[in-house]
Amino acid sequence: TTFLVTDRCTLIPYDRAVLTQGLADGPAPATRTEDHIGAHSMVPLGEGQMVMTDRRMVWRHEGHDTEFDWDKVTALHLLFRNRLIIAHGAAHYTLSLGDEGAIKWIAYADQLLHGERRAGARRVAISPF
Repeated sequence: TTFLVTDRCTLIPYDRAVLTQGLADGPAPATRTEDHIGAHSMVPLGEGQMVMTDRRMVWRHEGHDTEFDWDKVTALHLLFRNRLIIAHGAAHYTLSLGDEGAIKWIAYADQLLHGERRAGARRVAISPF
């Protein structure tokens, strides 16, 4: 089931090595490389469509679907009014949601991760909103 969609999502990986490997169809990298010790990358992978479903968030860019499965999400943090950080395993990504409010996205994610349908599931750290 699809809950939210924005056509103007910029994806910025914390780890610059993800930029050289590129992103292909399937799950987003959930591990860090040695490059994670350096400064946070501010280089976006591009602008694409972000879709939130009951199973994952999917970033669609240049014909590729990069997936952030809820089962691998370890934290979500509100960074700014339209920006959030998602920890997917040990890898961190910044999402700039264009004109969309990040609070709305975090609220939906909180419900999907901790709502009634996921009773007894693990707790994911989420910024207050």
